Amino acid sequence: MFTLARYSSGVTLYHPYFSISSLSLTPETEAKEETEAKDNENPPDSTYPYPTPPYWTTAPPRTGVSVCLRYMIDHLDQKSSTVFTLSPSGSFLSLSDNYASSYAVKYYYSNYVNLQPSVRLWSLASPSAWTSVCLTLDSNRRVVQMFKGPFMSIRKVLPVQYVWSGEPVMEFTGTDGQVKDVQVWNYPLRYKEVYYYMTEDSYWSQQGNILSWSHVRYSVRGQSFLEDSYESQTKQSIGRGSRLSRKFFSAGKTEDTKREMI
Repeated sequence: MFTLARYSSGVTLYHPYFSISSLSLTPETEAKEETEAKDNENPPDSTYPYPTPPYWTTAPPRTGVSVCLRYMIDHLDQKSSTVFTLSPSGSFLSLSDNYASSYAVKYYYSNYVNLQPSVRLWSLASPSAWTSVCLTLDSNRRVVQMFKGPFMSIRKVLPVQYVWSGEPVMEFTGTDGQVKDVQVWNYPLRYKEVYYYMTEDSYWSQQGNILSWSHVRYSVRGQSFLEDSYESQTKQSIGRGSRLSRKFFSAGKTEDTKREMI
């Protein structure tokens, strides 16, 4: 998971084949391209069918975009927190958390839609310490919908159509908290796919086709950093000597390497 700091800090996630050097973002820190697998599970191998570069130079996808992630934040110091910003240098799309009861989707600078996931769609087997959310946007129908755990919002028509640029970059800034399991697709997810993500037991079958938590590069700024998830740290403290597997990318390499952390 990434631990985020509110002031002068942030994390940028991007596809391994994409270079962010030409974007108007904060310069990368020393190369730290790393990925984290789900607790006690080995990450998928490098044969996973990722898009062939440079897929983002083709015509922008027209069907829509979906973003799923898990996060933890509190509202002790701020009323509203930006959960994420997708494609920050171009046709950005951001999601803000307003006390975890309602959310604001902002795009094209001045356009926004408020969503409240309060309608129970299904029952989840066990509660989670993490807030799991999915945002799905259908560009053709011009509708957006929000999912939070077992709850969903109504589908709302966008005041202005949003067409995602296809830029495989996400930023996390201006928030105190943690984030993990980030996935991005270039189409609106079906309810069944959202359910698979929320239940976590089908986690590895629900990998984003644009950004995948198990195959992503990142840069950190300021006080933000990567660390083991709360679940991993708890298991390490209970069972000393156990080893966790993590896959990462070293600077200048394209093949996957594994290391073990005690």
